[in-house]
Amino acid sequence: MNKRRIGALVLAFTICGSSVAFADTTEPGPTEPTPLEKVKLHKVSNEGSVQKIKWDAVEGAESYKVTVFKNSKEIGSFETNKNTFTYTKAEGYGQDYYYHVIAKNGEAESEDSVIGLPTKPKTPQIKKLMASKTKRARVEYLKAKGDGYEVASFTYKNFDKKKITKVSSMDKLYSYIRSIKNNQLTYIKVRSVNTCDGRTIKSAWSPAKTIKMNTTGWTTILGKRYYFVNGDPKLDFYAYTKFKGRKLGRTVYTKVRYYMDDTSGELVATSRAMWKKVKECETDKPYIITVSIKYKRVFIYAKKNNKWYVKYNWPCVTGANGKTLPGDFTVKEKKKKKFSGPTGKIKYYTCWYATPFHGSVMFHSQLYQYLSSTKYYNRDMGVDTSHGCLRMYKQNAKWIYDHVKPGTKVFVLEK
Repeated sequence: MNKRRIGALVLAFTICGSSVAFADTTEPGPTEPTPLEKVKLHKVSNEGSVQKIKWDAVEGAESYKVTVFKNSKEIGSFETNKNTFTYTKAEGYGQDYYYHVIAKNGEAESEDSVIGLPTKPKTPQIKKLMASKTKRARVEYLKAKGDGYEVASFTYKNFDKKKITKVSSMDKLYSYIRSIKNNQLTYIKVRSVNTCDGRTIKSAWSPAKTIKMNTTGWTTILGKRYYFVNGDPKLDFYAYTKFKGRKLGRTVYTKVRYYMDDTSGELVATSRAMWKKVKECETDKPYIITVSIKYKRVFIYAKKNNKWYVKYNWPCVTGANGKTLPGDFTVKEKKKKKFSGPTGKIKYYTCWYATPFHGSVMFHSQLYQYLSSTKYYNRDMGVDTSHGCLRMYKQNAKWIYDHVKPGTKVFVLEK
């Protein structure tokens, strides 16, 4: 028998049809508290940095404990005797806030209830808009925090009838807009989206940008003159504030004067002399290169539908004191991926992707520290400080090194 028990044991047995019962009486032990009902969260409010949650009152609860997490990090714990809680410091674009609520009554507690609220993401900006293929445009935008993007395409004054393209990754900073009608001006906007616990909040729309498919030539848009060049990522369109006959103003992108061809009306080059050189050139190569010493620009011409057009237009550094000589030249056989200078045993700098076209005069990158491809020795651009070579941004010099074949014509002009 257990000695710690108090009372008498009553043993029930039956003898000759009669029964005798022995009763067991014990001292009652401590009772465990009855757990409270789980908090039922049902109403939320999300405005800027102020987030408010509400729940049904739990019977028997004296207070509620609210623990706040930003993403996965705990940032605070609060006690309240009301069935509402307002947090006024929900800061940061595209963040996720989680609220854990527990009902309390002395030592009794309910199970943990959780609700998540997202903060409003930052409005992304369109970085680049270009025609990529027939009836398709590529939109590139700057990164914003959140869970994805939405890109809207619409015609003027018809934003209510917009088409939405959804992008579910924040790391994918581009999208394609399909089924754009030819010769129709299309407006593009983008916004970011943040989702948390099934709740979504969206940023404001970015300012609109426009694109017009399969168009080359002048167009009037909202009272302004635009010149469209379809399909070229560097020459999407040019806007001019002054337009008098054949006299053109300066472009908003390159800040150099362009010449309009008298026959086709196409915007082609910085001078009549340069365009005349290209039109009269007979070559079986896919490209022609022209250089403007005055404007310190390199133009890459390519053929489309048997017509030459400006494919790329890049800045460069020309020779100091007239060391870059004008003339007609051709690209040479011997290319160098890198070379170092100056001549002699001691080297101070390295140039990358050199393409010679006139003696020792070459297209090549800016000057980098000796054998480095990231640390600059001299990063001048758009000035006349070289020994005669045409220094360019490394990616542009690499394009010439990779694509331009020996025998390609190079025309260097004063203007």
